[in-house]
Amino acid sequence: MWTASYKGEDRFNDTWLYRPPVTVSALFLIEHAYSHFLHEGLTWRHVLDWMMFSRKHKEEIDWQALNAMIDEFGFRKFYDSYNRLGKYLVGEIQDSSFTFQDRRMLDDVWAPLDLRNSADDDSQRMLNAIEPGSEMPIHRHIFTSETVVCLRGCLVEEFFDELERICTERIELTPNGPVVAVNVPAGQWHRVYAKESGTVLMESKNGKWELLGEEDILSL
Repeated sequence: MWTASYKGEDRFNDTWLYRPPVTVSALFLIEHAYSHFLHEGLTWRHVLDWMMFSRKHKEEIDWQALNAMIDEFGFRKFYDSYNRLGKYLVGEIQDSSFTFQDRRMLDDVWAPLDLRNSADDDSQRMLNAIEPGSEMPIHRHIFTSETVVCLRGCLVEEFFDELERICTERIELTPNGPVVAVNVPAGQWHRVYAKESGTVLMESKNGKWELLGEEDILSL
């Protein structure tokens, strides 16, 4: 698969670092995530790895060949849910298109970050890690307020007005700064973004977790 004429994107001193073809790398990411799903458990990092890679190399991947290999190696059911979960995460689709299998996978992905005692808890407590540049839609939670605590790094919570569709307040949170936590009232349009790499926050809500609907996303 590698030839002397193939040069990778990176070079170390006078040595080229060769890479496998993009389609092979795509298959590896899917197989690697599938292995984690079966044994250690799937995480958001695996989902994001695939979405960022497939977006960047969309025009380079041989999708016909990749789909044939997905079928040949028995990854089809896993891949379909895995790919839909990624599209949901980056806002390309809504949860209304989820199958029962998609929802089970979503529960598995959330589980390691879920600090509740059980799914029957009438509250939410979870850790969330975000990076600068991560896309977060402006959204609201109709029935629950939300408390956000910055544990590491730096993040900004923005509030929006539904009528004017403009940012009305911008709050910067840091672990050792003047503002460490903020409360988002129920029904308040908001979004959060990271200003530093490795930012980690804790979220808590006074109600059960529910997937957002189209009516809970605000477009500017």
